[in-house]
Amino acid sequence: MDLRIDNFGNESHDVSVRIIKNGSTVTYKNNLTIEPAGSDGYTRLVLEDVIDAPGEYEIRATVDGKYSDSVTWTIGERYTETASEQWEINLDWQEAIVVKRVANM
Repeated sequence: MDLRIDNFGNESHDVSVRIIKNGSTVTYKNNLTIEPAGSDGYTRLVLEDVIDAPGEYEIRATVDGKYSDSVTWTIGERYTETASEQWEINLDWQEAIVVKRVANM
């Protein structure tokens, strides 16, 4: 399963991402910078295959070391096989951050 990071704001941001499996094991971590929104209204980064096995996952994200959000979800075998879901981190122009789960279309 992939993790999308979308920046809808007009400034670049430093984003820290941590994925914790079953409450204890860090399976993914990355500190990155996402550029300001482009002419289409946002800039997107896609982190591919960050979840590849069933389990309970918490995705934690922090923007600019100040604002954070997290979501916890149990992922079953069918989701890892079909990639029918995706995770999203959204940053808006007010530096708000939202981590959420979305269905692939």
